[in-house]
Amino acid sequence: MAGMPETWSRESPVCASRAEADLLGELQRRILEALPEGGATLDAIAARLGFSERTLQRRLQGARLNFQQLVEQLRFEVARRHLQQGELPLTEIGYQLGYSEPSAFSRAFRRWSGASPLAYRRRVAIGA
Repeated sequence: MAGMPETWSRESPVCASRAEADLLGELQRRILEALPEGGATLDAIAARLGFSERTLQRRLQGARLNFQQLVEQLRFEVARRHLQQGELPLTEIGYQLGYSEPSAFSRAFRRWSGASPLAYRRRVAIGA
């Protein structure tokens, strides 16, 4: 995948401790909740977690995580899932991911996958 960070999960060796894995899980959940509202920013997520922005930055750094890369990875995973299911219009997928314009979603998806959202959906639909 062009432009995508390595995949992080709770089982990943990137998470060295249980505390890091717990932080990652909670962070992912809070980011996913905030995406449709357009509020998946470091300061907003820190507030949702009850941390100062600096504390969250330190915790992320200690877990070798990058906030913006994590947001992008989650957006890509959610976009792929919606495109594979084929039920939502592309504009709605973009809005659910926090993009204010369909063109911004389309550009981001092309950066992540090398294909437009529509081309990806068509490719998945025919099983290619």
